[in-house]
Amino acid sequence: MSGSAESRVQLNLRVSEKVKSDFEDRVVEKYGSVHPHATTELEREFNLRLDDGPEGRLWSAVEDVADAHGMTPREKETQSFTRSDVDDPVTTVVSYYVNESLRERIMQFAKGDYSSAGEFVERVMRTYVDDDYGSLTERLVDRLERIESAGEK
Repeated sequence: MSGSAESRVQLNLRVSEKVKSDFEDRVVEKYGSVHPHATTELEREFNLRLDDGPEGRLWSAVEDVADAHGMTPREKETQSFTRSDVDDPVTTVVSYYVNESLRERIMQFAKGDYSSAGEFVERVMRTYVDDDYGSLTERLVDRLERIESAGEK
């Protein structure tokens, strides 16, 4: 988790109930329980998307290696989702405790490209659940395997 010395606050952002449930199911599948793993996984994903922390630096390093092998850069999140409110109007609050400065960065970042910070959080959760993308770790392992394959050619 990022900066445990800083105070932690509830995220308190509204997302599709189904997306949150799917996210928590995926976390349970991987770790056996929701808490504290859901918070940790979500913070890692946020750090990646916000180009912050060790996750952001690791992604950049992997992309530098890919570039050295002549590979096209990959986006951290390439899947475009439409907001699920249309299909699933039932929403719920994501109230995990996160680093306070991380929550502030999420709120600022979301102002640029999203209709709300909840939409940004929902998109991050959906990417984590999606089998074609998965968690940060799964995406990095996939990228490194592709780099290794390219280097063997």
